[in-house]
Amino acid sequence: DVVVDVSLPAGVEVRDPYLFVAAKRFVRYDEQRVERAGGTLRFVMPAGGGAEQASGVSAVLRGLEADADIGGASGVGLSLARASAPLPPLAAATGPAAVAPTFAFADMLQAIVFGLLGGIVLNLMPCVFPILSMKALGLVQLAGAERRAVRASGLLYTAGVLVAFAAIAVALLALRAAGSAAGWGFQLQSPWVNLGLGLGMVAIGLNLAGVFEIGTRLMGLGGAGQGAGEKRAAFLTGLLAVVVATPCTAPFMAGALGYALVQPAAVAMAVFLALGVGLALPYLALTWIPSLGAALPKPGPWMAVFRQVLAFPMLATALWLFWVVGRQLGASSMAVALLAALLLAFALWAFGRSAVAKAPWRWRVAAALGLAACLGASAQLQDLRAPPLRANAEPAHMLGKLTLQRFSPQLVRDYVAAGQPVFVYFTADWCISCKVNERVALATDAVGEAMNARGIEVVEGDWTAEDPVITEWLTMYGRAGVPLYLYFPRGSAAIDGGVVLPQVLLPDIVVDAIAEADRQAAARRLAALG
Repeated sequence: DVVVDVSLPAGVEVRDPYLFVAAKRFVRYDEQRVERAGGTLRFVMPAGGGAEQASGVSAVLRGLEADADIGGASGVGLSLARASAPLPPLAAATGPAAVAPTFAFADMLQAIVFGLLGGIVLNLMPCVFPILSMKALGLVQLAGAERRAVRASGLLYTAGVLVAFAAIAVALLALRAAGSAAGWGFQLQSPWVNLGLGLGMVAIGLNLAGVFEIGTRLMGLGGAGQGAGEKRAAFLTGLLAVVVATPCTAPFMAGALGYALVQPAAVAMAVFLALGVGLALPYLALTWIPSLGAALPKPGPWMAVFRQVLAFPMLATALWLFWVVGRQLGASSMAVALLAALLLAFALWAFGRSAVAKAPWRWRVAAALGLAACLGASAQLQDLRAPPLRANAEPAHMLGKLTLQRFSPQLVRDYVAAGQPVFVYFTADWCISCKVNERVALATDAVGEAMNARGIEVVEGDWTAEDPVITEWLTMYGRAGVPLYLYFPRGSAAIDGGVVLPQVLLPDIVVDAIAEADRQAAARRLAALG
């Protein structure tokens, strides 16, 4: 175990204290106990895999009651030092107590409801919409099938969604238990995952475009039929819907996931499955409520054209994933990813030709060679790694009229301590919601002029690659992933007291939120003056 003693100033009270440790894999994030004796708090945490190698560890203590001796702050930064000998027992410890948020049935019920609503809203996000279009096309093709087959398609799609969410939940909880600072969308922080997803999107796009088929059926996504192929298709489409949904975060999701990841495994799993039910609910309703299914267009020749049109969103998704690889590893690695995609396209084209050729084995050999070349090129992804082209690679850069500074906890802490208004936002290149918000709201003249007129400093935290310090800040505000938008008006008391903006932004939302936060801060200052 890692044991940390914190001596509190006289008269300082604490409420639900929590110690956020910045060092990667220094402790396990799923457990933390606290004991108190007099003015000493003792935190006991299971050691992580990097506990022995870490040095110069910093942390943030949250939960202090505002007091004049600490400048009215409710959180303070700490530097941890290794003790030369085991710490002695506390003289009058009050006994261990879990300091993670306590379980309450009402809170769990609220998180489950928010997860359900977040999953429903997730269907409207740009990540998931192409997948739903494919399933709607498949449902139209099933228009003449038995009602039992249509309902089975909806149930299997739902099963695929739930299995995928359960797998993500298990992976997240296991990683956090092992001391990794993982959050929603964690898998997209790996360039290998992005490469694999990108190649998968290329294959799906070419299949939809008619470049190749498996037998006489579609590859499986959105296809029609009543046999085992359609059942596999429905299930796999559910899995795919969750995979492509992870770059997006919908309203209601953030609080639900943030709550889930600090609760027991059973509670966390319930919240994740509620999110899955919400994501699957629209298609499930179409398959089980005949009046809703009747609103879909009738089958016809238009379906063949629409199927080919759907190939382009898939190929666009692949292009974006390869761009993320470039942001993570550099331009040379992005070129490797594009080369692998080209070789895969050749392999699939050759496979498609084998279905109509007089000597199919020749085309199948060509397809096998193309696939081998694709795998060989993919293996070189890390070998050509260059300095990443991440947005925060330079100390400052521009977004519209805003000058963005690279995130560091000390920078934000210094601004807050100096009474400087500061806007902090956490983003990632693979987060589509983040990028949409940047272009639709933060990069606009209205937001830039409003912030510059108020003298607001803007700090950007990039979570494209794993960053345990940013993960700690997300956890501090009850979030499991990005985006997170914080505003600290003039005179803010502490770094855990920022105003949280919505996850979906428009210029007016940002400007109004800042104005309201400034108004409330000014009112508090006037009240303090008597």
